[in-house]
Amino acid sequence: MSERNTCLKAFIEALAADQPHLFEQAVKAAYKVGASREDLLAAVEIARRRAEIPAATLSHAYATVHAWHWLAARRMEHRRNLMPA
Repeated sequence: MSERNTCLKAFIEALAADQPHLFEQAVKAAYKVGASREDLLAAVEIARRRAEIPAATLSHAYATVHAWHWLAARRMEHRRNLMPA
């Protein structure tokens, strides 16, 4: 299994087990190995279908995905600005 899939699986398992304290670590790791925001949003949907997840936990998961997407996008923009022309 690829690192990307391993990280997405960890995020799904944290969601299904209602362990929001693990979301940030799992999402950050997934972005680091190349997962996209769409991959992570799909993971939320998979977890939601696998288990009864409280609305607050789902909201936390979506917020974590979007926050790390914002950070990842800013990091890539910053790197592009540092590259010589």
